[in-house]
Amino acid sequence: MQRLPNPALATVRSGSGLLVVWEMIHPNGHSVWGTRINTLPKVADTAVDRDASSPFRISPPIALPAGMTLSAAVTGIDSGWIVSWASTQWAQSVAIRNKANLSTTSDISTIQQAKPFSVFGWSRDSLVEYPTLAYRRRFATYGSDTIPSQVAYLAYQQDPMGVLDEGLIMAHPLFASFPTGARPLLRVGPGEHVSEGLDYCEFRHPCIALDSLRIGVAFEAVRATQDIDIILRFRDTSLRRMALQSGWWLTPAYRWGQPGRKYERPSVTHFPTADSASLRSNPQGGLVWQWINSPDSAGFQQFLYRYGRTAKEGFPDGQHPTMTLLPYRRNDPFPQGSVFYRGEDSAQFTGARRAGGTGIYWPGLVENKTMNPSPLFAKIPKGTIMAEARLRAGFLMGPCPTADPGNHHFDVAISFPPTPPQPPFGLPPGLPPIFFGPTTGKTIVDSIDVVHRVTRTATFLAPSGNVPINRRAVRSQDLVSWLYTKPYDSVLQREADILFITELVRNSDTVVLWRGDTLSARTMADDTMEEVVTVPVGGYAAQGTEVYIQLRPVLTHTVEVEASTEFVFIEQESSGFARRVKWMEERTKDQGSRVLQLQVVPNPTVADKAQVQVQVRDAGKVLLGLYTILGQRIAALPDCEADTGGIVSQELDLRGLQPGIYLLVAEQGRHKASVKVTVVGE
Repeated sequence: MQRLPNPALATVRSGSGLLVVWEMIHPNGHSVWGTRINTLPKVADTAVDRDASSPFRISPPIALPAGMTLSAAVTGIDSGWIVSWASTQWAQSVAIRNKANLSTTSDISTIQQAKPFSVFGWSRDSLVEYPTLAYRRRFATYGSDTIPSQVAYLAYQQDPMGVLDEGLIMAHPLFASFPTGARPLLRVGPGEHVSEGLDYCEFRHPCIALDSLRIGVAFEAVRATQDIDIILRFRDTSLRRMALQSGWWLTPAYRWGQPGRKYERPSVTHFPTADSASLRSNPQGGLVWQWINSPDSAGFQQFLYRYGRTAKEGFPDGQHPTMTLLPYRRNDPFPQGSVFYRGEDSAQFTGARRAGGTGIYWPGLVENKTMNPSPLFAKIPKGTIMAEARLRAGFLMGPCPTADPGNHHFDVAISFPPTPPQPPFGLPPGLPPIFFGPTTGKTIVDSIDVVHRVTRTATFLAPSGNVPINRRAVRSQDLVSWLYTKPYDSVLQREADILFITELVRNSDTVVLWRGDTLSARTMADDTMEEVVTVPVGGYAAQGTEVYIQLRPVLTHTVEVEASTEFVFIEQESSGFARRVKWMEERTKDQGSRVLQLQVVPNPTVADKAQVQVQVRDAGKVLLGLYTILGQRIAALPDCEADTGGIVSQELDLRGLQPGIYLLVAEQGRHKASVKVTVVGE
């Protein structure tokens, strides 16, 4: 008995024609078949029967491991189609000419194989699953060709040898040409590693989309905890336009995910050629996925993210959502869009089959129809997008979760609060800069030295007062233990550490106008910190100056890390900023009154000397030290000796210090207190 699973279809981009492909499973193996339909069917099944060509075989039979399918994909191009499918060794593809009564010998190219470049610990000759295609609608001359090729992109999941559903995400450009009177030609460009550098155990189920500017792939990313996030990553097209050499995708990834949740099956549309400011008032296109372990859903809960929003939105339960550009519009379809999905299991029903007998069916549903617009597409869910850096140290090789590659990590993120400074904004205004399309590669992060390109705010005009920012830091306890094994840094004169400094930067020349406090992985009070930080912009930049705020990482010389960056979407209801700020203020006040408080008078100061006042709860010695904002020790001050609880005073010598911000630290036993000391030039 033959089975015909996994159908896919696509229209040709120029002219008339529809290609339907499917997988045929029979005793000899799995093969891909297709049929060309001359015109789009209008109403009845008879229209399909009348206009469809005879089915033809596209690929020879392939023996597959149990549980694996060919998962054929098709995309329409100007002169026909490109079809790709999975195999036990590389992804396979053909180009098909759009022609009535096409010939399998003269109108279908020879099968071409996409072979990824070598990745450490991964076989190039391993299983391939879930190919996905998109047409770039661009013509380019390939190699020494005399006629231009039509360029599409292929992405797929590359598995380790013999293991299903544990892979990396790879991509290749495909070049199709259709010489007159000759067989179509298809060439496969060099491989690219889409999931490079992302701190996860494995990656699954890619979905690709592109336009004339952007190439993006959405996919699942599995953590060591087995939580599954949704990732959307764009190719650094501005740096490698023609894609004629292999390489790694280095742009920051968009991430949606929460602890304990498993998100699956992303589906993404093309990306609109609109900037961030336009998208904020007019969201377009979108990305959908399903939540498979929701505790209160009859099926799977589903989510929609529209380009331009700061948060996702849920819609009715179902399965396998697909983002489309329906209702069908040739002109400006992006503001429209629909979601097509299968109904939940409780909605299944039994019905007659055309071939005889009965079968089990699920309803197919469309959210946002032409005559029935969905309120889902008009909603404005509340949330924020944080630009985050993850620094990983003590990298361990091995399968997850026994050796988590991110077990020594320090994550620091920045964003504006819901009400940012007033426009006009520069790049990026509230959304990641990739929505502007390729610019100069300024969000490419290939070393620790350029992480601050991502962990920054929009450019804004300096007001006369302060500007608040959200700042979040997450540290693993394993990292703290690891730092204690590293030697003392004699250059910075501090213990091994990973630091992030808050800086106010002038946009015109990137001069740092102000430096705030330093986040230290070693000395954070808690493993997770969320706070609102007030930046004194008006005190350091003339009103109207274009500025931005950034978090810049600094390492002691005895520490090496790997850096990756992401844009993280945080729902307003799950954010703890307001709660955390209040809690931190209360805790600081409570602990300070009971244990240790520190004050410098006057502060700010223009004098050579100031007075240090230390309030202690218990008798004992208090150690004092003065540091730069980078954590470099300037001087060890004379100790304070408290005979009883109360206030102890001591003189602070500031002679020889340049104007700026310094940090005075007091220690008594296991308790610490610190205060920023601002030295102002006369």
